[in-house]
Amino acid sequence: MEKEQLKSFTDLPKSKYGHNIRDIQEMTGLSNIEFCKRYNVPKRTLEDWRMGHRNPKQILLDLLDFKVMYDNDLLEDGTEY
Repeated sequence: MEKEQLKSFTDLPKSKYGHNIRDIQEMTGLSNIEFCKRYNVPKRTLEDWRMGHRNPKQILLDLLDFKVMYDNDLLEDGTEY
């Protein structure tokens, strides 16, 4: 049985901060390759996540989102992790 495809990118899982993997990458302004190198994510894995073929574990999504927001000065005062 084939994996069910997501109906839209809004169906991608979100971190506890409310961002999906596409949002997280877009916050950086980095290309796929640059994002993968900076955050040590295999290129194929990122592609699978972005297309909805696979989902990152929730803890990984939360940590990656926090790290990207931290790196880009996007955290609001009092943000809990």
